[in-house]
Amino acid sequence: MEAEAKSAEGKTVIVLDPGHGGAELGAVKPPFAEGVMTLYLAQQIQAYLANYDNVEVCLTRTGDTELSLKDRVDYAKSVNADFFVCLHFNASGSIPNKYGSEVYVSIDPTLFPREAFFAQTELNELHALGLNVRGIKYRVGENGDYYGITRRATAYGMESALIEHCFLDSAPDRAFLGNGDPTAMLFSLQTLAFADADAIAKHLQLSSSITGVNYTGYVEPAITWPILPYTDD
Repeated sequence: MEAEAKSAEGKTVIVLDPGHGGAELGAVKPPFAEGVMTLYLAQQIQAYLANYDNVEVCLTRTGDTELSLKDRVDYAKSVNADFFVCLHFNASGSIPNKYGSEVYVSIDPTLFPREAFFAQTELNELHALGLNVRGIKYRVGENGDYYGITRRATAYGMESALIEHCFLDSAPDRAFLGNGDPTAMLFSLQTLAFADADAIAKHLQLSSSITGVNYTGYVEPAITWPILPYTDD
């Protein structure tokens, strides 16, 4: 599907939201801590996307601070974001043997198609890294989308996606992250950041005079990953 970024003042505005932060720790499965990892990941994605032309990349937080879901989305709205990307890592909790990547999109019929095509592109990138794909996901709540951040973005008519990169408490995903070796973990996060940045660039049809990469007119592949409702298994 071809993307048509709205742009603001001639620029495509992308907001990256590093999940959790501050007292809101997210998944903590030593030596992995979600809030720290998402911030580093966002910073690396921002650095990669900075190579593209006419792009402004903003982060909802730049330090280990706690933000409400409302504040995250409202910030994206305040900078006229064309695309709002929430970055997360997962944890299986009491359900064993869960591993791999999934991308959550809105159930809103006007936003779902474009968000689903991004999810396909993103999951293709993560699959190429060797991660298991759990599918394009959605979750229904009493007032529309279950997740508050997706629901509020949808209320603004803002395209968004929530990426759960992998599970911090599963053996295959911990191995992908280097089993806690600091150098290996940083390398893995940088690899994830490049995959995320490439998927975003393709989706928004960005081009770079610095690197020579040109996704102008890029058409995203047909959706082949399963589209599934949230379940506990």
